Amino acid sequence: MLPSRITDEVNDMLSWTNHHTAISTPDTYARAAEALGAVSALRRKITTHYAEIKKPSAVAHKAYCKLEKDELARLAPAETALREALLAYEDRALPADVPRLKGQYTTSTPSVVIEDFHALVSAVAAGTVPLDALKPNVAALNRIARRDDALYHVPGTRVDQVRVVVVP
Repeated sequence: MLPSRITDEVNDMLSWTNHHTAISTPDTYARAAEALGAVSALRRKITTHYAEIKKPSAVAHKAYCKLEKDELARLAPAETALREALLAYEDRALPADVPRLKGQYTTSTPSVVIEDFHALVSAVAAGTVPLDALKPNVAALNRIARRDDALYHVPGTRVDQVRVVVVP
């Protein structure tokens, strides 16, 4: 729960915003920019308030996740060895000689390995493989766009400018 002073500030800002978001003059623009700055300050107050509350549980959560990960990692070799031994027996035994526990079954799931990325791209370009087989790395493309700025040119893409007003 937020302290009442912060709650009051949030309520005041919401009330003010309901009546003052129409910007038609430099003066109303300046007031809205100042209000955006106040919203940013409120956001920082709220984040700081909850960060202090969450800190002990975050530290504990991180510690428990590490303990869990470590214990699962200790157990993983046994799981792998047993799975491999069971599968090896199934591969060489007759189906009637493979006893099953209630609910036990063996499944096979395809797992694709990319051996030649250029061949895959060519197949997509030729239309023999669906376009969904290639997922663009938008983060990498954004880095290239920021680096190249006006010289950016990657076929099949465009750069949209996302505008955000930032007020300290």
